[in-house]
Amino acid sequence: MSKNGFSMWVREQIDARGYASDEEAARALRVYPSLIRQWTSMVRVPSPEVFRRVAALFDAPIHEVLIASGYMTEEEGRSMNAATTSLRQFSTDQILDELRRRIGDAGGSPIPVRAEG
Repeated sequence: MSKNGFSMWVREQIDARGYASDEEAARALRVYPSLIRQWTSMVRVPSPEVFRRVAALFDAPIHEVLIASGYMTEEEGRSMNAATTSLRQFSTDQILDELRRRIGDAGGSPIPVRAEG
């Protein structure tokens, strides 16, 4: 997408969530309406800090925001999705065991990791 891709993506997120206005979206997302207006009217690509905040507010994967902004291609995004999907085949305990093994192999003492949920 072009520089306007980010603005269009934000607008699509607002519309997809059924907000009737930018003000309603701002209230729901707990930000000032002026910030929403800024994001939906941007003509330049925002900073990485803005990407992170937008991804968090819309509960969207960061790579989706990066694709919309033109910093990442859709092909690169698919690669990230494939990596995420492949991790899902392992249990949390298996992933933690592998992390402990790798940390232990690095020469330092293993860091105890506790999984929540």
